[in-house]
Amino acid sequence: AGRADLCALGRAHLHDPNWTLHAAAAQGYSGPGADWPVQWRPGSAPPQAGRTDGPRPRLALIREGEPATRHARWRPGRT
Repeated sequence: AGRADLCALGRAHLHDPNWTLHAAAAQGYSGPGADWPVQWRPGSAPPQAGRTDGPRPRLALIREGEPATRHARWRPGRT
């Protein structure tokens, strides 16, 4: 049984060498052994995966009203 567990972990690490760090981040673990190297810390957060963490629906944006600043298109010769 111990060998099979090791094979299962080995396969995950072959697919993703940082699997241990990704699994710790997904479970919210921040103890010893789960420290990301400094240059990789921006990649420690998982990307957006579904509708709940993506952009808000268009209707919610319309209800909030116009933004405080309005984008003006640049035209040559005008300042």
